[in-house]
Amino acid sequence: MSARLWMNGLDTPVGAVRYGAGVVGGASWQVVKDLTAGGLQRLLIDHKPAPTPLHPAFEPSRRVSPKVRAFVDYLARR
Repeated sequence: MSARLWMNGLDTPVGAVRYGAGVVGGASWQVVKDLTAGGLQRLLIDHKPAPTPLHPAFEPSRRVSPKVRAFVDYLARR
C-alpha cells in the first residue's frame, strides 16, 4: 500500500481524517479525545495489535528531575 500523505507527527493526519481524507493509525492515547468526542471512529474493533514496548532513557551522568524519576519509576512498576 502506498500513502499519498506522509507526516512525521500525528496532528496533521488526524486533522485530515476528521475532514474525510481516509484512515489513520495511531496510539489510542493520541486519539482518545477524538474517539470520545465522536470525531473519529475505531476500525477493526476485533483486531488488537500486540503492545509496543516503551523504553525510557536518560543520561545517567546527568541529574534527572524528580518528575522524570517518578515517571520512570512508575513505568518500571507496571
